[in-house]
Amino acid sequence: MMRTRILFLVMVSLVLLGLAQDGFAVELWDDGDPSGHSWCVGANWNHDLVPDSTLDASIKLNGPGPVIESPCAAECKTLRLEPQSSFATPSELTINSGSLTNYGAFLIGAAGNSVGTLNINGGTVQVSDQCWVGNQGVATLNMNGGELNVPTNLWISRGTNVAAGEGHAYLNGGTIYYNGFTMGNNGRPATMDVAGGVLMINGDWTTKVVGYVTSGWITGYGGDGTVQVDYDVTNPSQTTVRGVHYLKPNPIDGGEAASGMVELSWTLPDPCVAGEPVSVDVYFTDNWEALYSFTDPGAIRVVSGQNVTSVAVQTLPKVGTCLARYFSF
Repeated sequence: MMRTRILFLVMVSLVLLGLAQDGFAVELWDDGDPSGHSWCVGANWNHDLVPDSTLDASIKLNGPGPVIESPCAAECKTLRLEPQSSFATPSELTINSGSLTNYGAFLIGAAGNSVGTLNINGGTVQVSDQCWVGNQGVATLNMNGGELNVPTNLWISRGTNVAAGEGHAYLNGGTIYYNGFTMGNNGRPATMDVAGGVLMINGDWTTKVVGYVTSGWITGYGGDGTVQVDYDVTNPSQTTVRGVHYLKPNPIDGGEAASGMVELSWTLPDPCVAGEPVSVDVYFTDNWEALYSFTDPGAIRVVSGQNVTSVAVQTLPKVGTCLARYFSF
């Protein structure tokens, strides 16, 4: 009789333990500490627990979403970015630095009437399963720097429900690595614009990617530039996709320059009046903020009002990568 009672009590304890684990299977973003909207602050999640590799993370709150910045090393299982906003106000997940490791699928705009935006400005995002940029909802990927690694399939508008959903990607910097690539499933709207960033796909995907380019789904520099696609040339055993600026700069947009004397070159656009020279201003700096804010252009100007197609500049060794960026007005 005593054995039966002890066994019964152990079984009850196991059931209660299982219920407790199920109750904390998902962490919902509630932005409880809005001072910095940090992913790594427990108060910003509904159970005051920062998600780990065993917990799903769900961002369904309209308005400010999580921000990941070094030294934050964010983790979660499945990640859903899909606020229920009837295509009105999106919620954004922003990675400026640090890392996000996603041990399941990454679903942006998966549910109907949801709209989500992923901004990757730096750092590393590692996904263990598929990444959906749009399914039954609307999704936008803004890739401005860093790395996005997807070991299986990257979907731009997965479109399992043909009545809704669309996906849009803007690759302005950084690199996306993946093993499979599908756009506009079931005819749903899908676009990708490639500017200063790079797409790298394992294997030969040139036929599929060129088809997307021909259809107008993939563009370079908003349609002003072109798209360069090659297999096993730029990177061994990989399909590499880049946007080519219409000024055809060298080094390429987003490219690297060795230290020492470097020649910057470009082509000139057609003149407004046939036969007239085209004068250009050229700015060169390793300070992105100086270029972006443009508050002291004279300090970074290397060509002023000249009809030229190249200029030599001196570069110095620096830790990290020096990016060449080109803009036209």
